[in-house]
Amino acid sequence: MSHASGPVSQSHLPKQFLITLQATASRITLLIPPRHISVVTAASSQAQTIEGSTRMPKLLSARKTEDTFVAGVKKNIALTKRLIEEGKTPGTLAIVSGSESARNLWQKILHEAKSSLQVISVFSLHEDLPVNQAFGVLLLWQRLRDAADRTRGTLAAFVFGSGTRSTPFTETDNAQKPAIVTPVRGMSDGKERYLTMVELAVRYFIPVQQYLMRSGFEGLIIKWGDEVQIPTFDLSGQNPELFGNADIVRFVSIQEMTTESALNKDWVGVNEKQHVTAFIPRRPLSDMEKLADRGLVQKRDGKLYGGVNLGSVAVSYDLLDALLNEFKGEVNDSTANRNHRPALDPEFFTALTIAVIQDENERREAWQRAIQESKDVQKLSEKMLDVLERMQKAIKMLDRPLKMLALDFQDQYWGDIGQHPQIYDFYIGLNKLGPEGEILRALGDIPDQRDENGNIIVGDSYISQNITVKNSVLINVTLTGQGRIENSVLIGTRAGNIDMENGFDVLSTATSLHVSSRGGTYKVVSDVPVSVAAGERVTTLFMPTHGTYLMRVHEHTNLRDTAATYDVPIFGNPVSFKDAHEDMGRITVEELERVRSATLPSSTTT
Repeated sequence: MSHASGPVSQSHLPKQFLITLQATASRITLLIPPRHISVVTAASSQAQTIEGSTRMPKLLSARKTEDTFVAGVKKNIALTKRLIEEGKTPGTLAIVSGSESARNLWQKILHEAKSSLQVISVFSLHEDLPVNQAFGVLLLWQRLRDAADRTRGTLAAFVFGSGTRSTPFTETDNAQKPAIVTPVRGMSDGKERYLTMVELAVRYFIPVQQYLMRSGFEGLIIKWGDEVQIPTFDLSGQNPELFGNADIVRFVSIQEMTTESALNKDWVGVNEKQHVTAFIPRRPLSDMEKLADRGLVQKRDGKLYGGVNLGSVAVSYDLLDALLNEFKGEVNDSTANRNHRPALDPEFFTALTIAVIQDENERREAWQRAIQESKDVQKLSEKMLDVLERMQKAIKMLDRPLKMLALDFQDQYWGDIGQHPQIYDFYIGLNKLGPEGEILRALGDIPDQRDENGNIIVGDSYISQNITVKNSVLINVTLTGQGRIENSVLIGTRAGNIDMENGFDVLSTATSLHVSSRGGTYKVVSDVPVSVAAGERVTTLFMPTHGTYLMRVHEHTNLRDTAATYDVPIFGNPVSFKDAHEDMGRITVEELERVRSATLPSSTTT
């Protein structure tokens, strides 16, 4: 069966000054703040009079910056593996999700990860009250505090959201986008398996958690979302003078504010001592100048500096106890409207930064400015009229000044599967020759060395002599028929005949696969030939109500337009992605495993 696909749009290059590893405004990115971009030195300036002579120094400078970046990231990758081997990991791991079926899935996955990460206890929790982000943290603490390991610490991940823009891969495993598997292999009960995206995200936040623990921080580390974040900042050390007895730690990338970054990023104000001064929603650079006059952002040599907000947060046990004591009524109100509850950023954290201001007039003025600058803060002030007074009451329970600090990640690797172009880059990046490929292969313990045909073939792989493979990465594949593979990545593929160029497959089992350029298959199960158009994505969904079907989408389908692309069937799919999401969210983990195993064809007969 053939399916039409839309035209492949022109790549969208990010406008900020980044060394970018993909052709979209995505987040699998080498984040190089402008402060790290080298310029031509005086020693080479005399060459500038010759046409084109500045090109080589600039290229060398960029290469040096890339090398420094890759070295920093790979150092923390190696540190992560060493910490896990030595058992220097959190004592407690937790994942918070939005449904009971998701809770069951993550409990199973956490149980599988428990021994390999050498953690003592794991908890999968269903956020079944209408709390939103800020009170969701307090609800987590209410349910976890008696069981949390306070000696080795606790690391928790929040995995919410419908994963609309990654559909239908989102739906493949119990409608959980963070369950999409990565090329990184791990062991569970003596068996090899592929880690999910959120497992990888949590795993590479362990060095952050351990750095803060060594530095005297006592509290809960919260990782928002399933993005993989690996700093270039050396996390092997410690800084107890700074982070000892901290109540809040925000994770940031301190960099110069530019016209574009000021307008497109949310910021954390950080002073010269790394103390947090404010949460600063995006705004024009000219407005940032006013914040410098108030001491909320740094000004050096006429340039403004702040911390790009990286989302996650660490909160001390003492502050969690104090806030929960004050807001426990709201946290446990099952009749509340979730939309009326505060998110962490910007409103709740903004209120916290203002509540610590000692001078009453200054505090009142700061609150009024925040209300004028942010609709979210305004909404909080209307729904909770006495929120500042109540925060002050909670802070007084500490019997000491509230200590809010920023941990500067400097640059960071950011791996994301939030949209289909990013998914393609995440998998196909294993085959890249530059920094992206180096980092992804380091994550997956995949060697850089290639054979005479330009291939990297690892694991327990069998490839028929009737299949030619060039310039590709293959992991644990069984390919028994005939065909060709070029410039592609295959992970755990079981297939007979195969024809793939510039494409990827993950854990599919099929008698025949034909994947055109920038196409991708994910956990396809089919006993008939499967053809994937250029830029198309295909998976098999085992829907308990609607049945078992291949589901298709194009990487440039505008999935933001839910009415036209998500709520109704497209590309010949039997049901809409919305209905598929609801259906796959109902199937149990055990039932999905059973029906998938029962449907697997024998890929060895062609």
